Amino acid sequence: MQDKIECLLRKSKIIESEGSSILGGCNEGRLPRHRFLYREPEVAPVLSVYTAGIGYWGDNVFRYRRDSNTFALELVIEGEFLFADNGVHYAAPPGCLFIVHLHHDIEMMCTTTRARKRTIILNGQLLEAIVTSLRLNDCAFIKLSDPDEIEAKFMTIEKLLLTGDSASLRQADAAAYELLLHLVKEISSAPIPEKMLLLMEMIDNNLNQMLTVEDLARNLHVSKATIYRMFRDHCHCTPLAYMTNKRMTMAEWMLRHSERSIKEIAAALGYKNQLYFSTSFKKYHQLSPKNFRRRLTAKK
Repeated sequence: MQDKIECLLRKSKIIESEGSSILGGCNEGRLPRHRFLYREPEVAPVLSVYTAGIGYWGDNVFRYRRDSNTFALELVIEGEFLFADNGVHYAAPPGCLFIVHLHHDIEMMCTTTRARKRTIILNGQLLEAIVTSLRLNDCAFIKLSDPDEIEAKFMTIEKLLLTGDSASLRQADAAAYELLLHLVKEISSAPIPEKMLLLMEMIDNNLNQMLTVEDLARNLHVSKATIYRMFRDHCHCTPLAYMTNKRMTMAEWMLRHSERSIKEIAAALGYKNQLYFSTSFKKYHQLSPKNFRRRLTAKK
């Protein structure tokens, strides 16, 4: 599947760009087709619904975002999607919801002949603070316990947006916040086992070392097969994909917020070879670390 994504990336065209944020992709015939409701652009003081509606996709339809300038909730209602958040892949059949986070690198494609998903895009001056305070910023994928209930909430917001008067729009914003709270409960209702938490902590605290699956298994006194199963069940990815994603996320943060050289960043993340680090970074962000930092400087 990764080969197909890379093929679609090569075929993709840039749809729009704003500073360091890029939206691109490729279509298949008349797909994707969207029935979206848009709100008049405004500077929302807290949180507001900007867009809501339904999208119709098909096989080989593909979209990607680099340094996403959009926060969106995507609910799969028919068919199946493959969704990637900063390089971690999730298969999303009906009843699953994935989150497009601000400043993340996102890829999504349809893996069935036809598929549908409902979308809500949020904005607001406090959006990032709200997402962080609710601890949704580390969550990209949710298998819903009651998809019909969540779809009903999406449809309620769509109807309020369609009505369009100021009272209805305020209700839509309140309903969107309630939806975020509901998603927090969904995440909290599925606790992560203690051994998985220990694994994640071990990786997070040792990003300067290239840990292997053997290292993880030895430290936790379990088999390698158990390590692979735990990551598959709780992170929907391989241990290597998880560790690489963590390194690439930290690399992006360092490039944004520190003056460390690329060589120093590579060393801090366990890469003995700066070229290998740059190759890995470009695979995830479609830009070399040097060009990524240059684009950030140009944006300022």
